[in-house]
Amino acid sequence: MTDPILEDLREATGLHVEEVIGSGASEERLGDLIRELLRFFPEHAHVAGELAEAWEGDWPDPDVIIHAWLLELDGVCVGFTVFHTSLRRQVVLQHFVGMEPEARPQLPMRWVKNLADAVLATG
Repeated sequence: MTDPILEDLREATGLHVEEVIGSGASEERLGDLIRELLRFFPEHAHVAGELAEAWEGDWPDPDVIIHAWLLELDGVCVGFTVFHTSLRRQVVLQHFVGMEPEARPQLPMRWVKNLADAVLATG
């Protein structure tokens, strides 16, 4: 993505974001994100089906936009985040953030804040 918000995130943290739901998103990358979700949050396996519905364009609520980002560092997938934008309520809800423990020391101290800022600005 060449979005200025995501470029700012990349400059601040080194993280590259790949949106896996929406125009041009590949099913393979959606599968990568779902595997990460299930590894970090196995108790939320039901979300995998919701992400697949959104990827297929079958999400039932047109007032909710689902975002699912793979996070890469130096070309390697190291994490993900899933968040919703509710147009009706005008809020952004960040539901999941998973980050490889080995990648965390390579990130700046405030990487979670930088990620949350990008989520809110995108919302």
